[in-house]
Amino acid sequence: MTKEQLARDAADIFRLLRAFRSIKDRAERWRVIEAVEAMAEGGATDKAASDKAEKPHV
Repeated sequence: MTKEQLARDAADIFRLLRAFRSIKDRAERWRVIEAVEAMAEGGATDKAASDKAEKPHV
């Protein structure tokens, strides 16, 4: 990953963090956290599946 990509990602992360902190309703915050965790778990599963697919069978 290049420095430019890291800088863009960092800017996006800080924007999302500010948006999250602006949510005052605790229930809504919890729903956001659950959604993000579900996406992260799905991404980890997708990455693991693609890693397995890339490994040659011996």
